[in-house]
Amino acid sequence: MMILHSIFRRACKIRKNICKNVYVGMLCTKQSKFCFVTAVRSHSSGSCTDITSCCLKDVFEQWTKEFELHKISEPKTSAEIIIAHVLGYKTLYFVDKKYTTLTTSEINTVNKLCQLRLARMPVQYVIEEWDFHDLTLKMRPPVLIPRPETEELASLCTKTFTQTEDMPVRTFLEIGPGTGAISIYLLKTFSKMCGVALDISSHACKLTSENAATVGVSDRLSVMEGDYHLDNVVQQLAKHGPYDLIVSNPPYITAEEMKNLQPEILW
Repeated sequence: MMILHSIFRRACKIRKNICKNVYVGMLCTKQSKFCFVTAVRSHSSGSCTDITSCCLKDVFEQWTKEFELHKISEPKTSAEIIIAHVLGYKTLYFVDKKYTTLTTSEINTVNKLCQLRLARMPVQYVIEEWDFHDLTLKMRPPVLIPRPETEELASLCTKTFTQTEDMPVRTFLEIGPGTGAISIYLLKTFSKMCGVALDISSHACKLTSENAATVGVSDRLSVMEGDYHLDNVVQQLAKHGPYDLIVSNPPYITAEEMKNLQPEILW
C-alpha cells in the first residue's frame, strides 16, 4: 500500500510535465461512475498499469460538484460525511485528502451511497446512523430523524434530576420515541433510572429496542407498541407508573407547511 501511495503521489506531481507517460483521469464503469484512476505507461512495452486506489481529494471534489449540480442541500457536507463514513471516520477534518487514496471497493461503496443522496435521501438514512449528544444511534426510514431541538429537549429533561449516590430510582414515560434518542440519553445519563417508551409504529419500536441494546440500556427500558388513546394501553402504562417525568417530541409540522419543505424532510 505504501508503494502504491508513493507511485500515486509521484504520478500526480509529474502528470503536467510528462503527459505522454502519465494519465490521471476519471474511469466511468457500470460499477463505478466516478472512479478516478492514475495510470502509468511503461516505456518498454507501452502497456498501461492501473493503480486501483483513488485520490480522496478528487472523489470528494467530484461528488461535491455533482451534488451542487443537482441542487442537493449542503453538498460539501454531504460528500464529506458519506466518504468519511465509508473510511470509518466521523469527519475528514484530520484526513489528508491530497495523499489519501480509496480502494476500488471503497469507491464503489461511496458511489452507491452518493447515488442515494442524489435521490434526496437524507444523509442520516444514507449512512444509517447519526450522533445524538455523545451517542451514535441507528437511523432508517420511516422512523423520523432526531432534530437539534430534540437534543435540546433531552438536555432539558436531564436538568429535572440530579445524579447522586442516594438518588432513588426514577421512572419516565416517553410517548413517540422514534429512534429512542431521548429515552436512551436519559438512561445513559442516569444509572438509577428506568423508563417506558410507547410508540404506535412497529418500525419505531424495533429501532428504539435496537438502539437501546447497542448503547447497553435495554434492561432498563420497556418498549411498548400501541396507541395511548386506547384504554387498554393506558392501563398497561399505569402498571409501570407513577412516572417522575413524561416527555414527548411528536412531529409538529402542519400539512400546509409540508408543501414547502425540502424533499429530504418528506422522505
